[in-house]
Amino acid sequence: MGEEEDRTAEMPGASVREDLKRCFGLGGERFAPVSGGWLNRKWRLASDSGDFLVKQYSRKRFNQRQLDWIEESMQRQIIAQREGVPCPRVRSFQGRVLRMLPDGTVYMVMEFCPGAVPDRDGITAEQMNAIGTACGAIHRIFSQLPPQGVRGFPLDERSVLDGPWEHYRSQMAECRAEKAEKNAAGMRSETPPEFLRALEREREILEKLSPDFLSRQEKGIGHEDFTLDNMLLAGDRVSAILDFDRSQYGFLLHDVGRAILSLALKDGELDPGKADAFLEGYVEQRSFGENGKMQTVGMIAAAGFSEGMGRTGRTGRTGRKRLLSDALRLTWCIEAPWWVRKGVFLGASVKPERFLEEIVWVGERWERFL
Repeated sequence: MGEEEDRTAEMPGASVREDLKRCFGLGGERFAPVSGGWLNRKWRLASDSGDFLVKQYSRKRFNQRQLDWIEESMQRQIIAQREGVPCPRVRSFQGRVLRMLPDGTVYMVMEFCPGAVPDRDGITAEQMNAIGTACGAIHRIFSQLPPQGVRGFPLDERSVLDGPWEHYRSQMAECRAEKAEKNAAGMRSETPPEFLRALEREREILEKLSPDFLSRQEKGIGHEDFTLDNMLLAGDRVSAILDFDRSQYGFLLHDVGRAILSLALKDGELDPGKADAFLEGYVEQRSFGENGKMQTVGMIAAAGFSEGMGRTGRTGRTGRKRLLSDALRLTWCIEAPWWVRKGVFLGASVKPERFLEEIVWVGERWERFL
């Protein structure tokens, strides 16, 4: 199934059940709790008209502005699904997806999609190609939407690089303060040496990063949470791309780099065949739109992707190698401040630890991607 069931959670509150019946005609008590989603709650609802996922948003986690962003993201998911992207069909009432009830409860309902989360150890090149195709389709379809008013627009490139610099300085200052405090008390510092090495590597990369690196990267509306946890497969095809909540305007190659790190990196080695299969599916979707018109001229020209371009519209292997390089380095620029933190190195959570390993891997091999 697409979601792991958690039998310990309770069913939705009476206000949600009553609203489901009144607005969507979904009644009955056939709810199965589903795990996943920090502080949010989910249930699988089996009804006479099919199976649905009911998702209740945490008011502790989301303020009203963030909920408005989620509403906009869900509206884009409706467009993506209508245009053929494999993603759940979202139900709306009076034009809105999020239901905000008088008691403060906020929830939504969508189609429950069958499928299995990709196995990062056993994923095939065919599956990678299908995921790349889905990613490219999302970017192609969203590129036709006006970016004005979308979260993240306009994008301040300077702030994207200022973030890692500020992160490096603040983390180093904390390390020095902690070391001085421990020394004064005659105690040994608890800062992991691997953390300090990662911070120093961050400084080295930022000092030599070309100023035009970000300026030549394509910007647009993306998924922004394109990890294996938000994908479902059925054989070699993608049955669903999930969780568009964080969809916003940004650097499109972040979706590409994040997916490849999540799926093609194993035991410290990136599988080139799987990465290339993803990129082939992605570029084929992005290269040509309606009537064969190029959709990504700027991206391809700026990054030199035209080399090896065949009549099928596929970018040659040299171009895909450059695309991979930019995607991995861009992902590092965005995510290093998220994961290169002392608490993550100390094992605060399994999932961030996985992301940390991937970002550290990119940093350690930075020169190989040039």
